[in-house]
Amino acid sequence: MNPTETSKNESLDRMFRDLLTKSPAPEQLLELVRFSKHLRERAWNAFVEKANPDFKHLEKLFYDWKSRQELCSYPAKMIIEHFPDRHNILLKIIEFGTSELSRDAARAIIAHPDKNALEYVLFASNDQTICEQAGQALLKLSPAEYQLVLIVNNRHTSASKRTAGSILIKLDALMYQSMNSIIYSLPALIPELWQKHKAAMGDFVLETIIESKNRPVCREEAARMLLDRSSEFSPLFHVFRNCPDLREEVWGKLSKIELSETWLQAIKREGPEFADRVDPLLADLAELEKKKRTDPRLAADIIIKEIKDVERATR
Repeated sequence: MNPTETSKNESLDRMFRDLLTKSPAPEQLLELVRFSKHLRERAWNAFVEKANPDFKHLEKLFYDWKSRQELCSYPAKMIIEHFPDRHNILLKIIEFGTSELSRDAARAIIAHPDKNALEYVLFASNDQTICEQAGQALLKLSPAEYQLVLIVNNRHTSASKRTAGSILIKLDALMYQSMNSIIYSLPALIPELWQKHKAAMGDFVLETIIESKNRPVCREEAARMLLDRSSEFSPLFHVFRNCPDLREEVWGKLSKIELSETWLQAIKREGPEFADRVDPLLADLAELEKKKRTDPRLAADIIIKEIKDVERATR
């Protein structure tokens, strides 16, 4: 600190001491909190001592100052300390406060749990300890299925993630999203999920199992189930791409479908050993398209169909 700065601060200290002898009004002290960085802490303490602000007053100050973290931290700290069960304002502190204040507000919510507030903490926090504690607290409140999924999907939870997954599996019926969350985030539980819910699994869930990098033991059975019950390109192609041992059977069903050029190219790319069967079909298609394009009435329909094929193949 240079001499000029030191002299300035000494003058401010002297003036502030003089101000306190004049019994300043609370709003006057708040003006100093807003305006003077050097006197801010003492001005705030003097304001609290004089005004003894209640929750409504602190809440108003927080919202008035929320765009300035250096100011809103003062009412925020008092709210966290004295009103830890006011969840709505604590969530706003998490949103607008410093990282330290956000953690303190999250801890207050965990200590005074509320389902919706804990849900927000899991969504907003990147702190591993906070997320795990929030997950454990939420588990004690009989969470809804989507809230269990939130715990499972959170990359910072650990023990609570597995507990939430086990609870989900025990439910009589599961949303497809819940099944996929377990497959992605808790691969060790896939066998249990498969045993309890395989009959209810939709094509999308079966595709997720088939494509799982963990290669669960039920993978082949899931592929067989998808192959047996499907006659559409997308699910059949998932089996073709991921299960080489089943490609001949898949081709038997694919060959009964009217395959577009895009689909045929995808089959050839994933299974080059099928080139001798795909190339003649591609040649036939090319000749047919060549003839069709000479008819202006059909040209637009052809292009729209090609666009749709590309979209379907990349979903």
